[in-house]
Amino acid sequence: SVLWQKGIPSGTLLNTAASGTQVYATNLSGDYTDSTTAYLVSECYDLNTLTNPFLKFNMAFDLEFDWDIAYMEYSVDNGTTWEVLGTANDPNWYNSSRFNGDGLGNNCYNCIGGQWTGTDTTIKEYSYDLTSFSSESSIMFRFVLLSDTSVTNEGAIVDDFVIDGTLSTSEFNEGQFKVYPNPSNDIFNVRINNTFQDITFNVFDVTGKSVLKIEDVTPNQSNYSLNMQGYSSGIYFLKIKTEIGETTKKLILN
Repeated sequence: SVLWQKGIPSGTLLNTAASGTQVYATNLSGDYTDSTTAYLVSECYDLNTLTNPFLKFNMAFDLEFDWDIAYMEYSVDNGTTWEVLGTANDPNWYNSSRFNGDGLGNNCYNCIGGQWTGTDTTIKEYSYDLTSFSSESSIMFRFVLLSDTSVTNEGAIVDDFVIDGTLSTSEFNEGQFKVYPNPSNDIFNVRINNTFQDITFNVFDVTGKSVLKIEDVTPNQSNYSLNMQGYSSGIYFLKIKTEIGETTKKLILN
């Protein structure tokens, strides 16, 4: 949606990124608009090779309490249909369970039974257990901002969106891979305690964009180096792919 912007937040209340300097925001420097339904859509993810998959992101928000809301949806048919992800009973998730017609007042006609509303300007991590979706090979997510016809606030800022989990293949042990130093100012050393023949390194930024890919990694070595000198400071994700599977490591570049 055109409402969502990427950049450095400079609102009165929403002005801090969780890592680096940039976020996705409903408005980087002011309020969202009235009578708006706006979407921030993710890429497609394959969850069926992961165990214990989690959706994680950092967020702060300033929404007109009960009148304006934000929530998360998912799609398993390439965006043709969407369903609300989770409820207010899920841990570390929505802060409101109100719904339109709940008898508690007439100020929540946008409410769907699970949403974020009100104000929490401290950027913090939210997470959702995706275990029930582990068989999905193509799943998408989207943030939804829904506002009523009057009164607007600063909205929401989102940072460090990631699908986290461990590979389900038992041979592919997380302990086989070490990244150090982490955080690093430029060079990350990757230690692999196994003799893989086919190795690819792919580094992604927090938007999911590949910023560094090394496909001709020499096999049967135990130590490798990733030179990220000149890249912007912040959070990155290193995907290590071998002939038996792949894993992802979080990198912090100072």
